[in-house]
Amino acid sequence: MTRIKQGAGTCPLHQVSSKSRVDLHARVVFEGAGENEPEPFVNSIVKMENLSCWPDKIATKMHFGKKVPSPPLTPPIGPTGLGVLEDPVVYQWAFGLLAAHVLIRAVLTSFRHHRPETSTLAKCAMMPGLVAHQLVILVPFTYAAFHGLVAFCSDAEMQELAHANASERLYNVVTIGWHLTRFMAGFQLYDLTVTALEKEVCKTEHLLHHSFALATALVAAANGGPWCTYYSVFFFAVVEVSSGDDH
Repeated sequence: MTRIKQGAGTCPLHQVSSKSRVDLHARVVFEGAGENEPEPFVNSIVKMENLSCWPDKIATKMHFGKKVPSPPLTPPIGPTGLGVLEDPVVYQWAFGLLAAHVLIRAVLTSFRHHRPETSTLAKCAMMPGLVAHQLVILVPFTYAAFHGLVAFCSDAEMQELAHANASERLYNVVTIGWHLTRFMAGFQLYDLTVTALEKEVCKTEHLLHHSFALATALVAAANGGPWCTYYSVFFFAVVEVSSGDDH
């Protein structure tokens, strides 16, 4: 016979009122096992968590000394929140662009005393931070514009959500949109770092722009998300079609 033990008292399972919900942490002990019963059966204790009694239905979760993991609410999509900074897409873009910037800057600096001083190379060598920055950002600008336009015009998930309601466009995850969100986080990490360190491009409005752009990408990747990936395709990628010399 199966009995529920709660507090100091016990009661048979079938006597629990069907009109009230009972939430408890209980143990179900199998009683009345004979001497000939297998030892594992006699010593078995089944833990039941959040026992809920309703008419014609009793929801239980049973396990033998091990915690049962809760099923994920959504398919795994990688780290979110600040953990997204550890995502390979983010740090590969950030460190890759920064490495390219440092290399180009070093090469330009080596031509600082190039003769004649009126040559284009010598002029570029006089402001290596600015020139290196402008050359490096051509790569993410082109990447974002291309992938953004292709996705905006032909991606199946984008086309499906274009005819959905506002809630679905806000909360449904678009694969290319999630990728572009992480790309933008990495790009802005590079751009904010260089803008802060290179005197040729360090201006208040640029620092604010890159800070807010990075914050927007991180919010889109916040815990429980990602969020608004349908809109990421346009605002993190397609808009780069119009990007020019922002410094």
